[in-house]
Amino acid sequence: MKVLLVRPRYPSIFSVIDPVITEPLELEYLQAGCAQAGAVAVLYDGPVDSPKFVRALHREQPDIVGITG
Repeated sequence: MKVLLVRPRYPSIFSVIDPVITEPLELEYLQAGCAQAGAVAVLYDGPVDSPKFVRALHREQPDIVGITG
């Protein structure tokens, strides 16, 4: 099973200057859990990853998509 874990890009007051971008720790925990369960999990971090989400979705062809907020 292939899982795509997504942290979407979201506009905020800090989007203009992006002073600090943190890693998606919650998705990294889920990725580790998926690995223990035998699933392959791929992370898409919207604020950092350059390809559009739709391109990543078509490229990865996941069975399940998990989105954080």
